[in-house]
Formats: sequence, structure tokens, C-alpha cells
Amino acid sequence: MKEFPSKLREIIQDPKTYKLGVNVSGDAQKLVRDYGDIYMKGILDLSYIARAVDAANCRPGNTKIALAKLCLAYTGCELDKGPVRQSNWSKRLSQAQMDYAANDVYSTMVIYNTLLSLGRERGIDLNLAGLSSDLSPELYRKGKPVLQTSTGANVNSNATPTSGGGGGGSCKPLAPSKMRAFSFFREGKSVLEIGQAMRTAENPLLPNTIR
Repeated sequence: MKEFPSKLREIIQDPKTYKLGVNVSGDAQKLVRDYGDIYMKGILDLSYIARAVDAANCRPGNTKIALAKLCLAYTGCELDKGPVRQSNWSKRLSQAQMDYAANDVYSTMVIYNTLLSLGRERGIDLNLAGLSSDLSPELYRKGKPVLQTSTGANVNSNATPTSGGGGGGSCKPLAPSKMRAFSFFREGKSVLEIGQAMRTAENPLLPNTIR
């Protein structure tokens, strides 16, 4: 593509048009690397919405929840993530690649609408603007691919913004379950022993946790 389409640039840089998916910040950074001065706004990760409306089934933390896991959890369907994912996407796309991309887009919209419905059913007032973020041009040019929340706070591209209005964008402390795992690791327990220790009656793990 010799010149980036102006209308597409307008959509990408519109903060009110959310860019949905998982790890969208990685796509935003690739756009800058490939096409220069295009800084995505309105980045909205499905992982953040899932944790906001269905915290009981999502382990706390800052890591992203894979799209395939979200798809299985909220649609009951398995998302095919076969070898086409690692194929060459710089040439003319094959039918398999187009099908793969279409499945990703469709499943993303279904998951998004399902999560919004779940939030409404539970009386959760989602602040989507507070969960969204923008790629910061100033910090990116300094070699720091940092996102900026709607409140203007800078966050690392792997951190989870808060859904409330005050102080959005700060990193959350390590989850209690991870602290327990780390304490067992320091005691010299193996991975298998840690798993067994964390599934006691006093410290159960949810069997339906999706991450």
C-alpha cells in the first residue's frame, strides 16, 4: 500500500470509535512501525471488559485473556487458531487467511455484545471510555510504547486501565493467588506441588476460571 487511506486513518485516530480485540495495543504499535505517524485512539481490550462484568470467572491481574478463551467462555464456540496464524500476511491473502480474519472480527463483536448484555443484566454501569486508551505519540517517539487513558494517565501497554473515573491507568497490585504461588515457590515446591497446594479447601481455585 503506497499511501495510507485517509478515511481509515480518520477512523483509527477517532477515540469514540473503539478498536476492539485482544492486545490491540500491539497492532497499534505495528501501524506506527509500518506507516509512520498513525497513532491509534480508542483502544478497547476485551480482557478489560470481561474482568469488569465477570470478575468471578476471570483471575485478577494485568495479563490479556486470549481471544480463543473468551470465545469459548462467552459463546460456547471454539475459535480455530491453526497454522494460518503464522503464515505470510504481507502478500495477497489466501481464502484461508481471509476466513481467519473474518472469524476473528465476527467473534470479537459477538463477545463484545455478550459482555455488554451480561453487564446490563448484572446492573454494572460500564465506563467504556475509562477502559479505553490511546497510543501516546510523545512517549512512543522516545522509544516507550506507552498507552494513555481517557484521564490522561500514562500506562504500560500491558497494564489494565481501571473502569472508574479516578486515577485510571495505574497498575494493580499482584493478585493474592499469585502471591500464594510465589510464596510456595520460595519454599522450594515444584510446579506440581504448587498446583496441589493451591487447590486446598482453604484456598480453592475456581474450576471455570477462563484465564
